[in-house]
Amino acid sequence: EYELVEPEQIITTELISDYNGYNVSCFNAQDGSIELLVSGGRVENDYSYQWSNNATGSTISNLSSGEYSVIINDDIGCEISANFTLSSPPVITIEEIQVEDITCPELNDGVINVLASGGTGNLGYKLLETGQTSDGEFGGLAAGTYSLIIYDANGCQMQTNVIIIKPAEIILEEVNVIAASCGNSD
Repeated sequence: EYELVEPEQIITTELISDYNGYNVSCFNAQDGSIELLVSGGRVENDYSYQWSNNATGSTISNLSSGEYSVIINDDIGCEISANFTLSSPPVITIEEIQVEDITCPELNDGVINVLASGGTGNLGYKLLETGQTSDGEFGGLAAGTYSLIIYDANGCQMQTNVIIIKPAEIILEEVNVIAASCGNSD
């Protein structure tokens, strides 16, 4: 007498990359990953995997945001499928830049105010030339071009240049002074 034993159902547990709530670190990055831990079914060696991106292992990596699917088979043809959506943070975008040029040629009183959005978490701002970091306001600046870097909690960044203008110097030309002769009768 033979007893037929039905194989266990194939079960998957996935480990998906996590960068502060997103599956890919930066907008347009390709650092996402999906790892599958599979059990059940009937397997002597390993399960077979067929991913929508043509990968064939239990782990796929270097992924951008988007849709991914996989079909997993055991040795006797039982299969299970799964779908995944990887997300990325929104692109870092400058909403507004206000520049106050220096007021006099010899002063360093230029100001840059910047407001940006996107990315992950609180955004930070840095001027490369001075090393200053802030929440978006930089003061005490000389005339010149500044490289402004905006970065997020995942290290994603965008860069732009900001110019502070030096006003023209006031030039005093030679003045001839003629002495006045008031009330003298020479």
